[in-house]
Amino acid sequence: MSNEYLWVENNADGFRMALQANSAGGLFLISTSPCVWPNGTPIPET
Repeated sequence: MSNEYLWVENNADGFRMALQANSAGGLFLISTSPCVWPNGTPIPET
C-alpha cells in the first residue's frame, strides 16, 4: 500500500494529528494547532 493517511481532530480545541505512510516505507507524524499563529505573530489590534 502507498500513501496511506490517517488523521484525528480534537473538536474542543481544533488540535489535529496525522500519520502518513508513503510507498518508500517512510512514516510521518504531523500535527497542527490553532494556538500557533499562521504567520508567526499575532494580528495587531487596531
